Amino acid sequence: MSYLFEQAGTQKQLTEVGLWYATASEEDMIELMHQEPGLLRDWDEKYGDRIQKIVFIGQHLDKEQLTRDLDECLE
Repeated sequence: MSYLFEQAGTQKQLTEVGLWYATASEEDMIELMHQEPGLLRDWDEKYGDRIQKIVFIGQHLDKEQLTRDLDECLE
């Protein structure tokens, strides 16, 4: 199951958004790929569409500092 987590200030929301496409049957996957060719853009050979994305929206964000801070979390 995939989820969408959104936060703005103190407001938070977690929404179930459906099954990963990679969990579909091979027959259904072929149909899905025909319907949504954009799926292949982020498709991973091992994990399919099971990816994580993070988006920051704001004014006057220091992109370089934000990138450094996030990279530091991985060390």
